[in-house]
Amino acid sequence: MLAAGLLFLGLLHSLEVTTPAGAIDAPKTCSPKQFVCKDGVTCISKGWRCDREKDCPDGSDEEPDVCPHSTVSRCPPNEYQCGGTELCIHMAKLCNGVPDCTDGWDEGPHCREFISNCTLMGCQEHCAVTPGGPVCYCKGGYEINADGKMCKDFDECTVYGTCSQSCTNTEGSYACSCVEGYLSQPDNRSCKAKNEPVDRLPVLLIANSQNIQATSLSGTTLHSLLSTSTKQTTAMDFLYAQETVCWIHVGDSPSSTHLKCAKIPNLKSFAEERVINISLSLHHVEQMAIDWLTGNFYFVDDVDDRIFVCDKDGQTCVTLLDQELYNPKGIALDPTMGKVFFTDYGQIPKVERCDMDGQNRTKLVDSKIVFPHGITLDLVSRLVYWADAYLDYIEVVDYEGKNRHTIIQGLLIEHLYGLTVFENYLYATNSDNANMQPKTSVIRVNRFNSTDYQVVTRVDKGGALHVYHQRRQPPVRSHACEVDQNGKAGGCSDICLLGNGHKTRTCRCRSGFSLGSDGKSCKKPEHELFLVYW
Repeated sequence: MLAAGLLFLGLLHSLEVTTPAGAIDAPKTCSPKQFVCKDGVTCISKGWRCDREKDCPDGSDEEPDVCPHSTVSRCPPNEYQCGGTELCIHMAKLCNGVPDCTDGWDEGPHCREFISNCTLMGCQEHCAVTPGGPVCYCKGGYEINADGKMCKDFDECTVYGTCSQSCTNTEGSYACSCVEGYLSQPDNRSCKAKNEPVDRLPVLLIANSQNIQATSLSGTTLHSLLSTSTKQTTAMDFLYAQETVCWIHVGDSPSSTHLKCAKIPNLKSFAEERVINISLSLHHVEQMAIDWLTGNFYFVDDVDDRIFVCDKDGQTCVTLLDQELYNPKGIALDPTMGKVFFTDYGQIPKVERCDMDGQNRTKLVDSKIVFPHGITLDLVSRLVYWADAYLDYIEVVDYEGKNRHTIIQGLLIEHLYGLTVFENYLYATNSDNANMQPKTSVIRVNRFNSTDYQVVTRVDKGGALHVYHQRRQPPVRSHACEVDQNGKAGGCSDICLLGNGHKTRTCRCRSGFSLGSDGKSCKKPEHELFLVYW
């Protein structure tokens, strides 16, 4: 415990985030690389100032006196920020005789001082009088060009949340649409998944200390599918096409910890429960994910610090990654694109991506991140969402690690663990046991409007959760690991892993065997080396 505590403290120091207890009355001394928040207690990295995100509890790292020369607009095109606030008003409301900013900032003396200067600006469309002088602006759907006078089309599709799925920019406007399997909604931006058959509604599957629970998206408990009889079931996933759910039955020892699967016909009960004998230990597996195209199981082991994969029968297991992993936690798959996404909060906290066969490993996020845990994917828009259990936020980037955006941050989402996404909403379980409450929360938050937040239900020690619906596991016509005429997946002797897409594959061999020249067969090395001790 002492070693773990020292590692924890060292991690926090290296991240330059400190909030000491009992120091409210004393001035805080920070390192030269840190910024002291106005509360006099919290230290943050200087690199976090003026980045359009509040990192100090009081938000002082983003206040005007700290960022006086910030030229980054916090407002949409053709809007202006009220002084000292985050409120944006349309430029047409500046100096119109009606106070719109809370302190009347928009109707100050500048209205008289600069009004005549507007005629000299030469604006293509409109001119507004601001405290800094006259500024040109445009009609809706357009923004000011680099010359500050002419107008150009504004690409609304570059703004997160403009459309929930497909977005097409048009001159002065945009259009939203939905991919196959979804229906456009009356707001002309949201998409609702089709239920096929129509009575097959989406359901939340929640793993907890007592059972795996099926709950409606509004929170009504439908069924407790199974009493797992474990200390806590944190790792769980499903195969929709096979009406199957799989979970790790955690025993008191490695030998009593098993992977189990069962049919869930009509989500009313478990049937045909079976044990899948995995050749590697599952006792320290934190999370798991199933490749729904091949049936392969991907496991995250946060003690041995590795990610390994087993075939659908559990007979062959191979290590996917075991280098530069320090405390891997969450995992999510997109086999249609051949990608694995995972979180790691060891010496260098990060969100990463690799191909389904472990190749082309890429770091997506490694800044402003401490304890990344749950991770989930928007398979349509190719977005990666993750929860940080220390900084208490949910954020998103695209599959390339770009266009980072904070969805929600603060006390409402403390200590998040599991995370999933469906339609416009994110669902998450809370892992906070510090308050000694018998129940932990399952929350729902609109990923395009974080004020739309609610507690869906409460469970005992909630772990993994998934939305059980066909659109969460879209099929493909064919893939590279299809079973051949000899009953071999992808023609591989041992295990077939998808590559950087569902049309490519890599054959791997179990421990002690090597891949033949044909790239498919596995064989024992003819001349094995032995160490001889005298």
